[in-house]
Amino acid sequence: MKKLMDIFHSVLLPNNKLVLSGVNPKFDNLWANEIKKLIENMDIILKRPGFDDVVLRVLDVEVSNSISDQKTFFILIDENLSPNDIVDGSEIYYE
Repeated sequence: MKKLMDIFHSVLLPNNKLVLSGVNPKFDNLWANEIKKLIENMDIILKRPGFDDVVLRVLDVEVSNSISDQKTFFILIDENLSPNDIVDGSEIYYE
């Protein structure tokens, strides 16, 4: 299992889908489309301190670059989770 990102923000969209936002400096050297190809349409694992792991299906991925070329991931999931379920220290992993 490999770490994809530390989650720093989550937002519930009006259609009840959740967007998880995060970063991982290990991916900063990749192009945004390479990162998107790597994780779109895959299952990811949500790890939260004090909770059981949850397997989530990725519906869509967006990757943005900052001025300093750091990547931020935005992962759309369709699960019964809310932003309140994403606690400090939550991380996303993949296999």
